[in-house]
Amino acid sequence: MTVKNGNQTGLAKIELAVAEQKMTNWVWLRTNETKQVVFEGLTAPDAGAYEAIVGDLKRSLIVEQ
Repeated sequence: MTVKNGNQTGLAKIELAVAEQKMTNWVWLRTNETKQVVFEGLTAPDAGAYEAIVGDLKRSLIVEQ
């Protein structure tokens, strides 16, 4: 995912929940920096509809076989 920082430099906690999997990544961001964050170790769920949640952001995810 891509994250963008605001006006402060510091450590950001990025929490992801999808298909009964939860992961947390920590990333150092400078002022107004945009950075890619990779969540390694997730496994593909069975086919179906899921909700991916990062902070207040929620998106639908459809997995096909």
